[in-house]
Amino acid sequence: MKHRNNSFKQDLAVMVGVVCAVLFQSQALGAPGTLSDLPLYVGPAVESNIFMLSDDSGSMDWEVMTTDTANGGIFTGTQPDGTSPAGSGSVKHRDSDDDGIANCDFSDTYFNGYIYIVEFGSNTYGDDGNDCNTADDQAWRIRNSDFNPLYFDPTKTYEPWAGVDINGVPFGDIDITNAPDNPYNPQETIDLTQHNSNWAGGTSRVTSDRDGDGTPDGFRYYTWTDSDGDGLFDNGEETEYLIKDQDAATQQNFANWFAYHRSREFVAKYALSKAITDLTGARVGYGTINNHNNVKIEVASINLEAGVGNKKSLFDKLFSTHSSSGTPLRQNLRNVGRYFDYVDNSFFGNTGNYTDPILPADQYGMCQKNVTILMTDGFYNGSSPSVGNADADDTSNPYDGGSYADKYTGVGNTLADVAMYYYKNDLSALPDNVPTSSTDSADHQHMNTFTVAFGVTGTLDPSVAPTDAGFAGWPTPNTNEKKIDDLWHAAYNGRGDFFSAQSPDDLINALQAAIRTASKGTSTAAAVAFNTTTLDTGSVVYQAKFNPSEDWKGELTSTDLAGDGSIAASPTWNAGDALNGQTPASRVILTYKKDTVTPANSVGIAFKTLAALSPGQQADLNMGPSAPDNEGQARIDYLRGDRSNESQGLFFRDRTNALGDIVHSNPVYVGKPRSGYPNTAAFGDGQYSTFVSTNENRAGIIYVGANDGMLHGFNEADGTEAVAYVPNAVFSSAAGEGLHYLTDPSYSHKYYVDLSPTVQDVYLNGAWKTVLVGGLRA
Repeated sequence: MKHRNNSFKQDLAVMVGVVCAVLFQSQALGAPGTLSDLPLYVGPAVESNIFMLSDDSGSMDWEVMTTDTANGGIFTGTQPDGTSPAGSGSVKHRDSDDDGIANCDFSDTYFNGYIYIVEFGSNTYGDDGNDCNTADDQAWRIRNSDFNPLYFDPTKTYEPWAGVDINGVPFGDIDITNAPDNPYNPQETIDLTQHNSNWAGGTSRVTSDRDGDGTPDGFRYYTWTDSDGDGLFDNGEETEYLIKDQDAATQQNFANWFAYHRSREFVAKYALSKAITDLTGARVGYGTINNHNNVKIEVASINLEAGVGNKKSLFDKLFSTHSSSGTPLRQNLRNVGRYFDYVDNSFFGNTGNYTDPILPADQYGMCQKNVTILMTDGFYNGSSPSVGNADADDTSNPYDGGSYADKYTGVGNTLADVAMYYYKNDLSALPDNVPTSSTDSADHQHMNTFTVAFGVTGTLDPSVAPTDAGFAGWPTPNTNEKKIDDLWHAAYNGRGDFFSAQSPDDLINALQAAIRTASKGTSTAAAVAFNTTTLDTGSVVYQAKFNPSEDWKGELTSTDLAGDGSIAASPTWNAGDALNGQTPASRVILTYKKDTVTPANSVGIAFKTLAALSPGQQADLNMGPSAPDNEGQARIDYLRGDRSNESQGLFFRDRTNALGDIVHSNPVYVGKPRSGYPNTAAFGDGQYSTFVSTNENRAGIIYVGANDGMLHGFNEADGTEAVAYVPNAVFSSAAGEGLHYLTDPSYSHKYYVDLSPTVQDVYLNGAWKTVLVGGLRA
C-alpha cells in the first residue's frame, strides 16, 4: 500500500476533484429553463458501487419477531422476551381440530416455539399433521402488533412492493378473498375472510367457526390495552377483531399487509424495493448469504423505472429470494470483498465471465466508492472467513488498531475483521484518488461496510461511541448478542454506519438511510471542501466553505491576517465546529409568523415550538418523505441541531455539521458603525457621530446565509452563533421543498438562504439603525 505526505494527498484530492468536476459538470445542470439546485462546478462524475448483501437464512421466513434473543425472536412465552411471569396467563397452544384441546405444545414445534401465523405449503419449515409450527388462530399475542411487530397494525397503512411481479404486472392492492402466499410468484391463495391458518394440502384450505355463529371466522387481529399498567401482556387485556367484520378500507389494508409484509423476508423485500425504486446515479448489485434460487447479480448502473432495464433485473433477483438454511455472514461479506478486489475473476466464489466492478482508469475508477450494505435478522454461524486478526494494530498500516481493534488480543476472523481487511487493503492497481472525508481517510480503492440489524440487539449501547470514555470495548463474539456487537463493529471498521432496526418501520427507514448515505458523494468533485466566499476585514479573513461528500457540510473560518499580508497556518475558529458544540436549546433562532388574514398581526417569533408557528409553517414541518407524519416538533429540534433522530428513531438525514453549506452567500461583518455620513441637519437631532459613539464597542458579528434554511450571525470572538433567522419564504409543504425536506434521508441539494446579505446604517423613523437585508437565490 502506498503512503504519501498529507500536503501532497490534499493537493491530489483537489486536482482530481477539479478534473472530474470540469469533465462532468454538464450533468449538474438543470433542464432548459430550470435553475440547477447544485453548484454548477459540482457535478456527478463516477457512480458508486453499492452491493446489497441480504440475509436469506431460514429465520427470515418467520412471521414473528420478539425480543426473545436466546431463541432467535420467536413466540415462546407470554411476554416478548420469552418469559411467562406468574399472573399473566398462559400461551394458547395450537388446537388444530377446534375441539378445544391443544394438539401441540412447544416441544412439538421445530424450534420449541411458534414461527408462523399461517400454514402454506411454500413455508420453509413444513408443519406436522397438527400444524405445530403455526400458532393457534386465537393465540392473541402473536396476532398483536405490540407483541409481534410483524403482525398487522390497524393504525398503519401497508403498501405493495415497488416493481413488478414475475409476469411484469406492477404490484397492486390484494384481493382479500384471494390473497397469495407470495405476491411475486404465487403458488397458493387464501380467502382471509373465510379460511383459517390451517392448510389442507395442495390448494385446499380449512375453515373454523370458533365463535359458533354458524359462519367461518376467517383471520383476526388483536389490540392490547395494559389495563393494570404493569407492562405485561396479561390474558384478558386483548380485544379481538375478525377481519370479515371490518370495513372495506381495513380489509384492504389487512390484505396488503398479509401479502407484502407478514414475514421478515417480505418486510425486507418491501424495504429494499422502496429504498431503491427512485435511486439512480449509482451502480447497484444484489446477493444473499446462501444464494438460494441463484439471486446474485453484479453491480450495474440502474435506470429510473422499476419495471424495465437493470432495475427490473435487480428487482427480479430480490423478489426471487427464498429464505432457508444458516447464517454465514462472515464468509459472504468476504466474498463481496473478493468481488470488489476482483480476485481470480470471481463473484461469490464462482469464477467465470465476470466484470471488474471497479471501473477502469479512463472511466475514473480511481475516484470510485465501493460500498456493501449487509442486512441480517440473526446471529451468524458458518466457517472462518480466513482473514486473520485484521483490525489488530499493524504499525505499517494507519487504518487499524486503536478503537478499531478487539477488546481482547488474538481474536480474529470476526465480521469486523472482514470489514477491516477490505477497508485497509488496496483493491485496485489504479491511482489512489478516492474522495476522503473526516470519517473515511482512505484514498485507495477500498470497501465501506454498512450493517443493519433487524429485530436483534447486542450487549453494547450504540449511542456510546467507541471513542468515548464509557465505551466497554469490542467483545469477543462468542454469544448471540455479542455477534450483534460484531455487526456494529464491522460497520465501524468499514467506516460505514450501523443501523439497529427493531421493527418493520425501522428496517424500511434504516435501509433507505443506508442506501442514500452510501450513494452520496458520487461526485469526485465532492472530495474538495470548496472555498466559496471570502471576507477580508483587514486583520482577519473569514472564509466560507462547503463539502458535498460530507452531507453538504458547511463551515465558516476566521483566520488571522499578518501585517505582511500572510495568512496564519490555521484558523482561529470554525463556526461549523462551534455550532456543533452549542446545545440546541441554547440557540437563538427566530422566524416570521405571517398572518395572511390580518397582516398587522404578523410578528417575529422564536423558531422553537411547533404550536407557536403559523398553520402553513406547521404543515411544512409536519410533512414526512411521502405524507404528513405529525413529527413537526422533532424536525424543529433537528434544525436547531438535535442529532438524536439521525440514523435512529425517526431516521432523519445524517449530518456532519449542523451548519449547512454556504455556496454563494458572502459573509458580511457588522461591528462599529463605519459609514461616512455627515452630521447634517437633515437628520434632525440624530447626528450620525452620536450613533457611532454610542456603538463604538458594539460586538462584531459575521452574517452569512446557508442552505440549512437560515441566515446566521456568528460572534467575532469565537465563532459561536449569536442569532439565526429562518425566513418565512423557505417554508413549503410541497414534496422536495421546504424545511421538512432538509430532514429527508433522500435529500438532494437545494438552495435556501443563499443570497449575500447587505448591511447599511440608515436613518429610519427618527433614529439611526443598522439594517440587514437578505434574500434567497439559486
